[in-house]
Amino acid sequence: RLARDLAEGRDYCREITLRVRFGSGEYLQEAERLAAPQSQSPALFAATLRLLERLQIEEPVAELEVTLSDLGGGSGLQLALLDDAGEMPHERKRRLDATLVHLR
Repeated sequence: RLARDLAEGRDYCREITLRVRFGSGEYLQEAERLAAPQSQSPALFAATLRLLERLQIEEPVAELEVTLSDLGGGSGLQLALLDDAGEMPHERKRRLDATLVHLR
C-alpha cells in the first residue's frame, strides 16, 4: 500500500525504517538510506527484507511497522549539468555561449 500511495502521488522515498515490536513491549528498529529514490513495491519490499534480516529476533513478534521517510516529488534524481564524457551536450553549450556573449 505504501508503494502504491507513493506511485499515485508521483512521490518517492530515500529512507526506510522497520520497527519490530514484541509481545513484551520491547522493540528493535533498523533503518536504511536507499541508494536511489524509490517508489516501486519490489524495491521497497527488498529493502524491508534486508532490514528484517539485520535484526536479531529471538521472541514472537507482535507488530511490524514500516516507515518511509525523506519523501520528495518528481523523479527524485538530480539532473546532470555535464554528460558522461564531461562535456556539455551541444544544446546546453550553444545556450551557454549565447548567454556569455550578452554578459561580456
